[in-house]
Amino acid sequence: MRLAEYDRILEDLLDAADDPTQENHYLQKLLTRHRITADILTDHARQTALLAEIGSGSSPTLGFVGLTGTTALAAGVIALIQLHDAGVILPGTVRLLAMTAGRTNQSISRQFGVGLTGLIIGAAVSPSGVAITTADPATDLVQLTATIAEKHLKQTVPVTAGLFPGDARQPSLATVALGPDNQVSTATYHRFINLYIELFKQYLASMRNEKKAEIW
Repeated sequence: MRLAEYDRILEDLLDAADDPTQENHYLQKLLTRHRITADILTDHARQTALLAEIGSGSSPTLGFVGLTGTTALAAGVIALIQLHDAGVILPGTVRLLAMTAGRTNQSISRQFGVGLTGLIIGAAVSPSGVAITTADPATDLVQLTATIAEKHLKQTVPVTAGLFPGDARQPSLATVALGPDNQVSTATYHRFINLYIELFKQYLASMRNEKKAEIW
């Protein structure tokens, strides 16, 4: 996939951002074209979200939520596609949930969360473009994310306390929120794609021989 296609995907998602149904169908078509199974989930209130995953289908399982930041969602989706198209053998699973804040209830969140050992939230953040939110700043996921983020973004990434949106309980492992807002440059957007690719691979590799406690 070329850089021009990265930018076209971001533009398409920005055009669809006000219509979650259109956004989910666009993502389903895009992922299916790259032979990644993507399911559109609908709850009792007819609210929708898109669920997709790559890898072995086994633990450890790293979740990525494309929440409200279109740029972060686009970067996460492209990272999935790049890893899958390159035939990278992952020692675990990366699972993506595309949702819009306030529009997806806990039944969909729980379906996404089954078996997760770690979680990244790609969300719109401050104009600085970067933030990490975590329930436990000492966890390996936060340390790994901060290191990889600094490598790609050339800046220190702050860590603050937080919760997974839509879940009233504090997770037992890190909840990492990391993503550019919609005003960042395309160069920064491209850096986030490479950041997510490395983070997905490194997290699963680091967890391969660890006790795989689930956060849900």
